[in-house]
Parts: sequence; structure tokens; C-alpha cells
Amino acid sequence: MDTYKYIARTYPGTPEASKAIKNAEVVSKKQGNIKEYLDWVKTLPNVNISTSKEDSLYYDAAYRKFSSNKYREATVDFKEYLNNFSNGFFTLQAHYYSGLSYLNLKDTSNTLEHLEFVANYQNSEYKEDAILQVCNIYSKRQDCEKGLPYYEQLEKYSSNTLSSRKALYGQLICYNKTKSYEKAKIKAEQILKYDQITNSEKGESNNAIGRYYLNDSMYKVASAYFSKTLKSQQDVYAAEAKYYEAYIRYSQDSLVKCKKSIMEFNNQFNNYDFWLGKTFILLSDYYLKKGDEFQAKATLNSVIEQFDNPEIIAIAKEKLAALEARNKPALPVEGE
Repeated sequence: MDTYKYIARTYPGTPEASKAIKNAEVVSKKQGNIKEYLDWVKTLPNVNISTSKEDSLYYDAAYRKFSSNKYREATVDFKEYLNNFSNGFFTLQAHYYSGLSYLNLKDTSNTLEHLEFVANYQNSEYKEDAILQVCNIYSKRQDCEKGLPYYEQLEKYSSNTLSSRKALYGQLICYNKTKSYEKAKIKAEQILKYDQITNSEKGESNNAIGRYYLNDSMYKVASAYFSKTLKSQQDVYAAEAKYYEAYIRYSQDSLVKCKKSIMEFNNQFNNYDFWLGKTFILLSDYYLKKGDEFQAKATLNSVIEQFDNPEIIAIAKEKLAALEARNKPALPVEGE
């Protein structure tokens, strides 16, 4: 490097000097010293480096770090590029690869900052993957409020079956979470049209359609969809379907069948705590409908003592408080 600097300084304007400057550039790229190279070149007489050339060299230096899996260094170089060339030729690429660098470093906050820029930018070759990565982060955070718009974008820009299914499934999960049953049903039906889907996609979809019809008290149709899950799966989706089977029988006053479903649940799916808790709360409702308030309270107390899920405990406490309140003697009226 020192030799190239000597030639360029000693023989300015000559072919030898031009060749030395070019060789120095190559060496600087390999060593990751582009800033030092540019600072040096600018001191040479009769040598002008265009803004577009600087733009390209800064980006290339950062990308070389990324492609060499030097993600921490890459984030520093991409940041420097974006600071120096906020509207540079490689702005989009810099945000994209900076986002991927942070993703590899498990820094999801900075990942989102850069990949959301790409996802919300005009259409590009990086857009679909940026949206997909953003969806994955919000999915892990269980943040449907922020994630749903990106799943909708992914559906629009997906170029393959896997991305399309990911987009539909993400929307389905979010619509289920917000109890938007009709929207969930539409996405579920779209998923079920694919020839090959995962058990998660199949179970979530059949159960979502079942919940839609259950919400309209269309018990027969709802039962048919929950049965599809029960016939094909033995997982958390089947546990959910079994709970709803018991719930529908309870709602139809088929108490013998309801109790049978509850007992079957306890034998088949007792490792799924949330749905087990929901089923035991339903069992307390069953006892109450049978007129056995003592067993209803005992079941609720058992749930409160033995389960850890805050939602399940809160439901059980609320139901128990309602039972105790209705049996509490009224306070005497003042003056009596």
C-alpha cells in the first residue's frame, strides 16, 4: 500500500500513478479501509473522486463485511454509508442488508428499523423477504396490532406458495386473537384450498371455521369442523376442538354427552394446560346446570389452586365470586 501511495504522490498525472491509485483501491477494499483510501485520494493533485464513486465504494465496503459474516462490523459500515449518503444509490440495499445483519445478531429492534423501511418502500427485489422477516419478528412477539398490516402486505407481494400460506396463516392467527370470526373464516377457507398444508395450518383453519359457526349458534356445522380436527390430529388444535365439542354439547343441554367429552379430554389431552383449564371450568358449569353447586365450587377452587395460567385463574375466580355472591344473604335494610 505504501508503494502505491509513493508512486501516486511522486508521479502525479502519469499512467503509473493512475494504476497505483487503482491498485490501492483494490487493496483497501480487501482490507476494509475504504474511508482511509478516500481520505488519501482526496489529498492527491489532479485526482477527483465523484460522489457516485464514493457512494459505490462505501456501500461495497459494508457489503463485503456482510458477505463475510462480519455482521457487527457490517452494521457500523452500513450506518456510516446511510449517514453519508441518505439518498444514495444503494440506500435501499443498505437498509436491507443492515437489517439482515442485525437479525443475525438477534437485535430485532434495529432489524425492524431497517427492514420496515424496505417493506414500506416501493416495490423491489428485497421487498417480499423484508416483509416476511418483519412478519416473523412480530409473530414471535405475538404483536398482531403491528404484525397484521405486514401479513396483509405479504399476501399482496408473495411470489410463492410458502409465502402466500405464511401471509394467510398470520392473518388467521391475528383475526382469531381479535375474535374477528368472519375474517378468520375467510382466511381459513383460503388456506384449506392448498393441496399441502401443515397440521398447524389445517388445525387452526378448521377450528377457526368451527368458531365462526359456533359464534352464530350453528352447532351442527361447527361440530363438523371441530370433528375434522379431531379425526386427523392429536395436538393442541385437537385439544381445542375437543373442548369445543364438550362446550357445544353443554350448550345443547346434552349433559351426558358433555360429561363424556370432558372425561375423554382429561384422558387424551391433559398435557395441554390452557384447554384443560377451560375444560375444568366447563365442568363446573356442567355441575351447576345439574344443580350441584357444591361440586361446581369445588371444581373452580381446584382450578385456582392447581393451574398457573393467569387467564384461566381469572375466569375461575370470577365464576366462583359470582356463585358466592348469589348465595350471600342480603344486608338488612337500615331501620328494620
